[in-house]
Amino acid sequence: MTTDASAGRNFSDQGHPDKDLRYAMARETIDIVRALWDSWDDAAVIANKSEGLFYDPSLVRPLNFQGRWNNVRGPLNLPRPPQGRPVFIQAGMSETGMDFAASFAEVIFCQAATKEQGQAFRDTMRAKAMAYGRDPDTIKTMPGFVPIVASTDREAREKEEYYAELVHPNYPDGAAQ
Repeated sequence: MTTDASAGRNFSDQGHPDKDLRYAMARETIDIVRALWDSWDDAAVIANKSEGLFYDPSLVRPLNFQGRWNNVRGPLNLPRPPQGRPVFIQAGMSETGMDFAASFAEVIFCQAATKEQGQAFRDTMRAKAMAYGRDPDTIKTMPGFVPIVASTDREAREKEEYYAELVHPNYPDGAAQ
């Protein structure tokens, strides 16, 4: 949903919204899926075979979400997983993407060519997460890393040069915009 227009064409032929709108729509989607997973109380599944009861309906709540782009009645049509909900993962290097990730993500991908760049990104994301009232220790950053392994330094440099030649000229750093 927050990705560029080339991937966005897989989801709509109505054009691709601008970045700010995409992130606003994604934020609403995050609110919906969180609420759907929370529509089942942890104790809702009773799995009482002798009484023929899988769950206690009083512990499953409708959602009745009315948003700007979505209306969702709910509840989710299956119980919460044991951990409550899946892990939220986000990638985004723009300010908008980083703010979005800091507000909810537990794992955040980034592009970092050096250890220092990865550490700086981690520190930035931790500060942003704290600004959203989140414990910075609850997020992990995962810098993209492409190891080049060879028998010698010379062979490794040759491989690196070869891989660099494969990068599309519109994306000199190898990343889609």
